[in-house]
Amino acid sequence: MWGLTFYIGRSDWFLVPLQQRGTFGDSFGVENALFSGLALVGVILAIFLQREQLIEQRDELRDNRKKETDEAVETRFFQLLSSFQTAVNSTRVGQDGAGYVGRQAIRKISITLTHEQISSRETLKAAHSGRLFTRVRSRQCRDLCCISA
Repeated sequence: MWGLTFYIGRSDWFLVPLQQRGTFGDSFGVENALFSGLALVGVILAIFLQREQLIEQRDELRDNRKKETDEAVETRFFQLLSSFQTAVNSTRVGQDGAGYVGRQAIRKISITLTHEQISSRETLKAAHSGRLFTRVRSRQCRDLCCISA
């Protein structure tokens, strides 16, 4: 507004005494205060809006990190599952096609080991009916220990 007034009256502006120019500038004091106040309100509003956007952005980043972590865990799980499946399928027991493959091979190994363990226990029980004594050879303890069979 004062720019328009200055433009219209600028031809004789330099001829006007300095005291009258000061009075002319003071006549716009209310508008200056109004626009300064509006500028301050605008700055405060911009700060609040920026704060809200930063909070939203932080929440989105947190959600994205959680999703990426979940996806990484799922990917690793399925890779391990695939590796396990490959290992199971490639397990073979027997000779030249006359044997077991995959889960049947795992089952056969389990049964064989279980039977061997049971027969080993029975052999130990028969050989050592009662108590088996052994000497513990350590620096802290050189006592005679008793182990039940």
